[in-house]
Amino acid sequence: MILKGIEIKISLIDLNLKSLKEKRSLTKSILAKTRRRYNVSINEVGDFESLDFLLIGLASVGRSNKNVDKSLEQCIKFIESTYLLEIIEINRYD
Repeated sequence: MILKGIEIKISLIDLNLKSLKEKRSLTKSILAKTRRRYNVSINEVGDFESLDFLLIGLASVGRSNKNVDKSLEQCIKFIESTYLLEIIEINRYD
């Protein structure tokens, strides 16, 4: 079995969020929809008090590197396209 993880830093500056409550609502939506659609482990892992950035960690397990990489790439594209957010940094962990 192959286990890989990524950390995604997303810019929220363009959304002009007014409160952490708004950020939490957006975060919960991203996490739930991505988890349901791709069956990955996903959670907010940092920048908890920042209204400008969101830091998300994802992990996926599979039988081959190709499948795990494909799953994680699909998650990134889904988050970018569904929420029209700018991903500013991606760190990969093998």
